[in-house]
Amino acid sequence: MYPVPLPEEQVDYALETSKEIYDKEHEEEISKEKSSITESLSVEGPETEPELTHEYISREKLFFSVIFMNQFFPGIPLGIFQGSLPIILVKRGASFVDLGHLSITNYPMGLKFLFGPFLDRHFSNAIGRRMSYIIPCIYIYALVSFFFAYHAEGWMQGMHTVPVSIIGFILTFLVAVIMVSTDGYLVSIIQKSKRSYMPMIKLIAQSIGHFLAMNMFIPLNSVEFCNEYIYTSPQTEPLLNFENFFYITGTMALVYVIFIHTSLKREPPAKSFDSLSRILEIATGFWKNKNLLYCLLFLILARVGFSPIDAYFTPAIIRAGFSRITFIYIQTIILPFGLLSTYFFGIYANHSKQNIFNLLYGHLILKWLSSFIHYVLLTTYTKEDWPGAFWTITGIHLLGSLSAHMMFVALGAFFARTCDPRIGSTYITITMSMANFGSIWPETIMYYILSEKNWAILTYVCWGFGVYLMYKVIPLAKKYSRMDWKEFDLNYVPNN
Repeated sequence: MYPVPLPEEQVDYALETSKEIYDKEHEEEISKEKSSITESLSVEGPETEPELTHEYISREKLFFSVIFMNQFFPGIPLGIFQGSLPIILVKRGASFVDLGHLSITNYPMGLKFLFGPFLDRHFSNAIGRRMSYIIPCIYIYALVSFFFAYHAEGWMQGMHTVPVSIIGFILTFLVAVIMVSTDGYLVSIIQKSKRSYMPMIKLIAQSIGHFLAMNMFIPLNSVEFCNEYIYTSPQTEPLLNFENFFYITGTMALVYVIFIHTSLKREPPAKSFDSLSRILEIATGFWKNKNLLYCLLFLILARVGFSPIDAYFTPAIIRAGFSRITFIYIQTIILPFGLLSTYFFGIYANHSKQNIFNLLYGHLILKWLSSFIHYVLLTTYTKEDWPGAFWTITGIHLLGSLSAHMMFVALGAFFARTCDPRIGSTYITITMSMANFGSIWPETIMYYILSEKNWAILTYVCWGFGVYLMYKVIPLAKKYSRMDWKEFDLNYVPNN
């Protein structure tokens, strides 16, 4: 439950009082803790972080390329299993239950917090703190891709979504580990002054991987598209199918991992935490500090109000006759807008804390507007209207893209400021995992219970929950925007 917001004067007084009491009562305790951590633990903070030698600094371009590729490969399974496959299978007659199976493939992205602390604790300095996981995972990724390539077409033809979902889950788990490890790799191998490039590199690399796996794969997997634009004479097979796509991307991964395994200079040696329990002990601040706890609860529940519309809309319009190729054209058109908006939102968020919360408010406004428009279209358009609804669908997808990127930047900016350097990788993993999990679990449930008869009723019910959540969240957000950053520390325990 969210606390009832106090009047502004009482809030300010309570905050000042709590900070004074906390500083006096816990000054010695915090000082001792910082001292013991500095002496015995390896933290990615300024006190214990090793200086990079010229040998590392001179090869930064190569390291940035490695980081780019490590973020590129995750875009491929995410683009296939959450992008291409649902659209293709719906066209072949897949049910909402089949789509529910596929949605489970994205769960490793929402559960990264379960293995994040383990990656911070256990590694081999002989291979490198982060490469201890990056290299084995890419090898396995390549082998699983080859296995899936061999079976994919048969499973697709027979609509066997369960084994497809299992393979998708494994590939997504592997790339989730790669993503977490790569975030830490950048911290250990790149100068502090250049680490701000990370969000840009991640977004561009993953977008390219997603683009290849969805925007390029779907047209090239269509016989109609290939006959019209590529083949000189009519053919019965598309230019690209699941088999050759996964053989190609698996081979790319294998060549790449052999290169970094044999040629790349290892990271500087790192010390380990004394125990995994010490990392988890520090992370308990996420629920001891109610300010952080309410933030995580919001991330978990924020998408519930929109989940029926989000899950139902795309399958419904494709079944009604909207071309899947046209759908990809729209995704391609709005891609540059998404990248540019992320850049400008990032600049805006960097100016002040209030701007971060303004992006949150903007996200909520656009998300509600988009949800209402989706509902109006579903209730007023007929099968004759959907094939010609190109610009209408483009407009609402653009709204959705702007809303999503506002939320992405707001979350990244907020938790980058509140991040505890003692467990930097684990901290970011937990917060981003909660955001991912919050977008996944409502969708999965909706796919299993949605139908053409009940989608409208479920929409009303979830909208009601969404309104209640906004009633609780907006006053809390206004309160948080006035609070000091220190009150979001893992060590801080609010009095109220």
